[in-house]
Amino acid sequence: MNYKFGTVVVVSNSLNLTGVDLRGKRLCHPGLKSGSKWNDLFAQYLEERLAPRNCEPELTVFEDRAKTSANFFGDSCKAGPWVEDGTEDIWLKNEYSKLCSICEMGDCGNSEKYRGSAGSLMCLTDGVGEVLWARYDDVKTYFKKFSSEGSNISPLDYSFLCEDGTLKPLDTSDPCLWLAMPWQVVAANRKSTNEVQKLFYDFGSSEWERNLVEVIESYLHFIVNLQVSKTPEDFLKGVPGYLSALEMSQGNCRPEHSVSLCTYSPADQSKCDWMAKAALSVALQPRLECVEAANVSSCIELVANGSLDVVVVPPDYAMDARTEYGLSTLFYEIPSQETEGYVLSAYAKENSTIKSLSDLSSKRACFTRVGGVGWNSALFTFKKIGLIDSSCRGKESLLNFFRDVCVVSSTGMDVPICCNRTQSGESDGARAINCLFEGGCDVAFVDTHTVQAQIGKFSEDAEKKEYKSKSLRAICPGRKSSNCWYWSYPNYLMFNSQASSVKFQEMSSLFTQIGEVFGRKSKADNRILEIFGPFSGLKNVLFKASESDGFRDRGVRLLLNYLPFQDSSVAFSKKVELEPPNDYLDVLESLDECSAADHVHGSLRFLFISFLLLVSYLY
Repeated sequence: MNYKFGTVVVVSNSLNLTGVDLRGKRLCHPGLKSGSKWNDLFAQYLEERLAPRNCEPELTVFEDRAKTSANFFGDSCKAGPWVEDGTEDIWLKNEYSKLCSICEMGDCGNSEKYRGSAGSLMCLTDGVGEVLWARYDDVKTYFKKFSSEGSNISPLDYSFLCEDGTLKPLDTSDPCLWLAMPWQVVAANRKSTNEVQKLFYDFGSSEWERNLVEVIESYLHFIVNLQVSKTPEDFLKGVPGYLSALEMSQGNCRPEHSVSLCTYSPADQSKCDWMAKAALSVALQPRLECVEAANVSSCIELVANGSLDVVVVPPDYAMDARTEYGLSTLFYEIPSQETEGYVLSAYAKENSTIKSLSDLSSKRACFTRVGGVGWNSALFTFKKIGLIDSSCRGKESLLNFFRDVCVVSSTGMDVPICCNRTQSGESDGARAINCLFEGGCDVAFVDTHTVQAQIGKFSEDAEKKEYKSKSLRAICPGRKSSNCWYWSYPNYLMFNSQASSVKFQEMSSLFTQIGEVFGRKSKADNRILEIFGPFSGLKNVLFKASESDGFRDRGVRLLLNYLPFQDSSVAFSKKVELEPPNDYLDVLESLDECSAADHVHGSLRFLFISFLLLVSYLY
């Protein structure tokens, strides 16, 4: 076959069709999640082709699709999940029950008889439906099986419906495919095309060549050389419906329904662009748009003022994003094990007199930033064990506890910058560690991974080779080293808490789908992009990436398993699988209470002053 697979429309001959108008006909649909090789580009194509959605702004793209299909087709069965969120899925199926009315159970459930490739074929041959959307190979296998068994199901009762309105018998050797999946190709730079073709022409004649073929494609049996090289577009023009499907995917409800992700580095922007293109290639909806800003603070401001929708926020900026800008967390990035998160500890030199937290009193402290993980964790812990008062005067209490306090990243507050001579190109954590080694402070509050990475760099620096991991000691609240300070999720995917329910549903669904399709444990047959893996030879681009060879079996949990935040406007069912000894979320929730109290007190002060002014004016 010239294509990996193709899709067809099968109709009952009892319809006596003379054209392609299927309005009002009973549709048997295999569903959206019907095997690893069946993605939304194929699942939705017939509906998008015959009944383009209306793009109503007050509806999600998913409801818009359901409403348009329900208005076009007659009673139908499109079983299985329509959206990722279970509550929304049930609501949609109740609201547009016409699309489930000929299902055996009538609710489009996951255990529905007429779900999937075989189920949708039974829906047609049982006589409950009149039109089938399916893969050609599934249709061929199904009718061949029943014909050989002497069943009363006859291929003569059905026909392929072509896009031009003509009909073909099921035993034709030339079925009319509406949409086909192209085979994977080897792409080369235009200047190197001839050399690459020559290289592949005799492939397989030696063992090393066969091994290379296996690396390129594990299930590949042979490679076909094109007689004339083609551009990707020219190649895809020969694939039925494919460019049309991509065009519909790219143009659907844009810009009415799209999700914008703010990035703050060229590498992040490049990866986001690839992620957006990869999502379009399998018709994930709504469309992802990537916009680059100057830095993370700029991104947070753009999301807060409604210019953009989502930003990936590092832990050090999560508190400010919540309290100062009103952002909420859509998802957390969850690593495969606790040690891969942001593990905050207080570090002092090994020869220091500091042995416990109480010894930090009147010492010089270095933080990455005011309001960061280190700052907030110190504030929370010192209050908890009674080293500072438990009031909400956090900044003043912390400044009074230490002799001197400095930060390596300016936040516009009256706190000096640490060790100005430190290289500005390094991360905040690295600069804090440098400052500690250079004597600019007595204790530094940083992520343990940063400590390990920075000391690794020292080994390559002749002037700093004496800086070793054993020359630092973590100061723990308790006696167990595993209880050393606080653990945070590596990243927070945050959005404007004032976003509409439509926008929230679309953001949540889009990133869940991206995680399902392009995460490490994806069952999809693709190699387009691994969102948690290295990108262009760089690690931790956009998302934190663990060592790919260290977690082949378990891997980094997908965006599907990001944990929705408790203050999100919609409840989610996912559970926390990691239970670190000290969770930074406890810190954030505690400080949120202070922020709320400060807001109330500020409002009361304003009312009191207004009252005094009014009284003075009257008298």
